[in-house]
Amino acid sequence: MGLKISQQPNLTTIELIGDMRQFDNSAEVRNLLKNINQTVLIKADALTSWDSTTTSIIYQIIRRADQVKFENMPQGLENLTNLALKVDRKPFIAKEKNDFFENIGDRIVERWQGFRSSCVFLKQIFSSIWRLVQGKAFTRSADWFDALANSGYKALGIILLSSFMTGLILAFVGSLQLQMFGAQVYIASLVTIGMIRIMGAIMTGIIMAGRSGAQMAAVIGSMKVNEELDALKTFGFPAEDMVVLPRLISLTLSGPFLTIFADIAGILGGMAVAVLMFDISAAQYWHYASQAFSLRNFIIGIIHGGIYGFIIAASGCYFGINCGRDARSVGEAATKAVVSAIVIMIVVTGILTWIIEGLEL
Repeated sequence: MGLKISQQPNLTTIELIGDMRQFDNSAEVRNLLKNINQTVLIKADALTSWDSTTTSIIYQIIRRADQVKFENMPQGLENLTNLALKVDRKPFIAKEKNDFFENIGDRIVERWQGFRSSCVFLKQIFSSIWRLVQGKAFTRSADWFDALANSGYKALGIILLSSFMTGLILAFVGSLQLQMFGAQVYIASLVTIGMIRIMGAIMTGIIMAGRSGAQMAAVIGSMKVNEELDALKTFGFPAEDMVVLPRLISLTLSGPFLTIFADIAGILGGMAVAVLMFDISAAQYWHYASQAFSLRNFIIGIIHGGIYGFIIAASGCYFGINCGRDARSVGEAATKAVVSAIVIMIVVTGILTWIIEGLEL
């Protein structure tokens, strides 16, 4: 086995001889590559056996020569060589930059396509919820328990800590103004109203967006990269039922309960400032806190918590399902899920506040 080389002024003829499987004479190959001319003729008349090693040698020859001709090549070897040559070996040439107006147009088209895609996704979600109501959704109980755990008690610790610190900061900042009038005792009222009205829900939403929203986008994105979502479609299971629905419903239901715990933790944080810094007794604090407590504000905060849970889960699942098929896309999906959820929550908070105040609820 081996290579037979004959040189002519403008032509290098290379004959593949015998069994070329696992041909490992690298010195002979290097010497061949140094001496080839612009035109190379590869003949396989005496070739008996070959494998991918033979294809690798031919590929290296083609890269060095300007023109390569084949003679009596086995059909399989020729096909494999053509397949190797399909890889684009040309240097990367950057695309010309668009002008200002073209960039604006591209952004508008991109945003419009994203809006249409999100509308289709929401339609699929509500269709999945309707199938669940009818008892026709394809789901597993294990997925529900896992989703409830991730969006429930496993998130409680960070929610309590962040809400406690929020109440503490709210009490401290408010006390700087209240002490000017000798009204530090109303710290309890300030913290209670602020936490149960909106701050508890907002802190819960932000923490859950960074925790559960990113986790949903990363997990579902990894499922897409690993072709698990394609497998579900192949077996006829809607991805919305198996993947999205448990996470969406679980976080929507967990949001109000987590908001309640956030409210309590925030009020306790305010009490820590009042008792330790302003010599207000715990009994006084709870007296003014109970007077400031309003069922109306409490219900408004709970409603916000449920809406935030839906927004976070929908954003995480949407960007997870629509991410690319590489590792970088999974990271980008998690980032977009968190940012989009927080932005949408802020916008929705403004709209709901305007509606509630307008209706005098």
